[in-house]
Amino acid sequence: MLLTKRTIRLSLIGFGIVLLLVVLYCVSTTEYAISLAFRQVRGTKYEASVIRWWLANHGTPLEKSLVRRDIYAGQSAEEITALYGPFRVETVGRYQLLTALRPPGTLSFEGYQLTVLDGRVKAATEWSCTWKIDFFDILTSEENAELRAALMEEYEQMRLRWATPRMAIAGGLAYTDPRKFPQSAPPTHPDP
Repeated sequence: MLLTKRTIRLSLIGFGIVLLLVVLYCVSTTEYAISLAFRQVRGTKYEASVIRWWLANHGTPLEKSLVRRDIYAGQSAEEITALYGPFRVETVGRYQLLTALRPPGTLSFEGYQLTVLDGRVKAATEWSCTWKIDFFDILTSEENAELRAALMEEYEQMRLRWATPRMAIAGGLAYTDPRKFPQSAPPTHPDP
């Protein structure tokens, strides 16, 4: 086959374009490129897209599956646990909240939560201290209200378990909520 200058030139241009696309793809999936993009779109309507981009490239297998929609509303919680577990499971009323398994006593400033009702995933959320993405949520408003009430009751019980030993030692000074301090009667002023 006889190669002409034109054929060689077009082949080199095609190879150059393919090489450029590969380099751009590799650069665009680096942490630096994604964090730079996140700083530029923070607080805009594009923020969720960049977060999904980050999760698709650097997330855990479960987070990547949430972005790809491999995990969907109504899917069996047992199936998800078998594929992506283990999870930390918190039972609140009729609901189970599945979150990332972390060492005890550690703080987390980002993570995910799957809400399970009757063995089926009803909601999936990725969160941080500055943003939140709902992948799906098929809970009715009544179920949401029930879950919120159960969570508030659970957190109040947790606060009381934490405050009770302190109250036994320090008495009324151990109250964690300043609104619940014992209030003294206001002073009375005699009329002049």
